[in-house]
Amino acid sequence: MKNAIVLASILVVVMSVSLLAKPIQETTWEEASNLLSKGATVREYFQAVDPEMLSRIPAKFHGEPIKPASQTAGAFRTMGKPEKERVDEIIVSCTGRTTAKSGSRCYFGVSSTVIIPLFFRLPYMSIIGQLFGPGGMWGSFTSSGTNKWRVTKNSTISVQGSSNYATTGIHFMEYPPGFFPPTEVVYSQTAWVYVP
Repeated sequence: MKNAIVLASILVVVMSVSLLAKPIQETTWEEASNLLSKGATVREYFQAVDPEMLSRIPAKFHGEPIKPASQTAGAFRTMGKPEKERVDEIIVSCTGRTTAKSGSRCYFGVSSTVIIPLFFRLPYMSIIGQLFGPGGMWGSFTSSGTNKWRVTKNSTISVQGSSNYATTGIHFMEYPPGFFPPTEVVYSQTAWVYVP
């Protein structure tokens, strides 16, 4: 009998913790994806999906359309430098990741990495990661820096179990003077992952 009471108490605690996990924003994956597929600007997207995050994004990006990354973004030189120092093309790998963890927890991450030329530093890079699941967005984060060749961030959060989750990454790049485009914003999305 005593074991049954302890087991029942544990079950109530586990159920209470599961009921506490809820989305932080009610915008769904479908609504966010629809905005992205229509080429929404940074301002339009974040006003609809995560208004608080908009204030953390430099104003020079607010009017930029968010384009699909297809895993890479890039810029080309339009003005010259001496030939031996010349970099004519910059390619940035833009990726995300979603992984199920034990105990109704979900890992999500986003990364932007300059891959051509290797270790080439951009004046500014930033990422925003958003984890979507049942009922809306469950978590988000941002990371940025100047004079960077890579920006990456990961997070693990408690979620509602027996559900699917996916990550959207928004990647911001400012290229050096003489490159076109001077700035770029792209998005990446992961496949859905089932969290038991």
